[in-house]
Order: sequence, then C-alpha cells, then structure tokens
Amino acid sequence: MIAIGDALSLRVVAEGVETREELAAVRDLGCEYAQGYLLARPCSFDEYWSTSKRAPRLRRLKEP
Repeated sequence: MIAIGDALSLRVVAEGVETREELAAVRDLGCEYAQGYLLARPCSFDEYWSTSKRAPRLRRLKEP
C-alpha cells in the first residue's frame, strides 16, 4: 500500500499504531504518517477542538 500511495503521490497513513515496535516497523517500511493509541487517545469533539490548534493534523514519521 505504501508503494502504491507513493506511486500515486498520495499520503499513506498507518492506522492502529499502538506500540513503539509497530511505529518502528511502519517507519522502516517507509510510511510517513501514523495514527493510533500510541500517538493520541480518542476524545470528544470539544476536547479535540480545544487542543487542535496546538497539535499537527498528521504526524510526520520521518524528515523529508
């Protein structure tokens, strides 16, 4: 999926990243973005809205 996304110039997001080991594996595979419990816990809209200006929308896993 990462190779297809790269070939189509699309952002690929690894979902469900819950451990540091999974994050390392995603990075090693070349994926630049991830989401999951390791990076942020689920929250209500109000909680999200109050903190969204301080947090990036997508977390880049490696430098360009």
